[in-house]
Amino acid sequence: MTQHNRGLEKLLKEAFQLHGARLNLISRFVMAVIVVRTVSLGCIASALNPLVFPESNEKRLKRFFRQVRLDKKSFAKLMLKLLPELDYYVLSLDRTNWSIGRVEINILMSAVCYKGIAVPLMWQLLAKKGNSNTRERLELLDALLKILPAAKIEALLADREFIGKAWFKGLKKRKLSFVMRLKNNTLIGYKGSHKPASQRYKHLSQGEHYVCPKQVNVYGLRLHLAVTKAKEGELVLLACTDKPERALLACARSWDIECLFSALKTRGFNLEDTRLTQTTRLDSLIIMLAVAFAWAHLLGEWVYQQRPLKAKTHGYLPLSFFKRGLSYLRTAILAPAHQPAKISLDSCLKLLSP
Repeated sequence: MTQHNRGLEKLLKEAFQLHGARLNLISRFVMAVIVVRTVSLGCIASALNPLVFPESNEKRLKRFFRQVRLDKKSFAKLMLKLLPELDYYVLSLDRTNWSIGRVEINILMSAVCYKGIAVPLMWQLLAKKGNSNTRERLELLDALLKILPAAKIEALLADREFIGKAWFKGLKKRKLSFVMRLKNNTLIGYKGSHKPASQRYKHLSQGEHYVCPKQVNVYGLRLHLAVTKAKEGELVLLACTDKPERALLACARSWDIECLFSALKTRGFNLEDTRLTQTTRLDSLIIMLAVAFAWAHLLGEWVYQQRPLKAKTHGYLPLSFFKRGLSYLRTAILAPAHQPAKISLDSCLKLLSP
């Protein structure tokens, strides 16, 4: 396993500039969490290093989280390096939260939409329950824009939580193109009159799309608008800075970040099992999970190219790239050195050397 650790350590060293013992621990943690599929430190300790007692492994892990703070900007650069370079990136912004006893864990995250899922780039842990505010969102984006300039961002996608005049003005000030879903009671100003969207577009039939031919007034700003009525009868109302004819297609990709949250939580690594609540420790944990997530997704994508699966009648694959890659990675890690898996761990590691 030491040889394999070094392959992962090389990638991590370029990103975080840590010394050997800590790089070794992170690489072992990444492989252990892939095997046990939980962030419970007790479970990870049992798979971390078989040459050490589990109790000692757990103490080492706790000491690591107390002493080490992994840099999120360095992590974001690493994720962009692992992904194929794109001319422009579509970003998604959303929030996930849960409780640990009386402590609320509330994560505001930005991620790159990529092949049906989102890859995390930057996040902020909110010290409160409920929605983020404009200042928190713009602080997060300002940190991200130091890594990925606005000129490289095709669109920022977000749901109805992320609305408001100050927020939209902040995005326009930063020259960020965006597609934001509005609430149905939002006032839409057009041709001198302001009406709630639910009233202005009530004539639309289910499945019908409408793109307003001119900009409309939303929160006192001039924006493009695209509207459709979902099968359930609810209006889907999208405000955007440009290309309104593509807004509905872009909006569908905003679901990608929900798939990411699912992969980090119940369908993947069970992030909610953690008992870490301090911000710096949670940041480090999320970074290591995100490395494991990206590795599994990239492997799943590569495996699909070698061994394609037939899509189901609804058009989706029976297994996502992430879930399939995670399965192959677990097999590769658990296989004995003298009898490697069909897709060996060495082959898996090569995907981390773009």
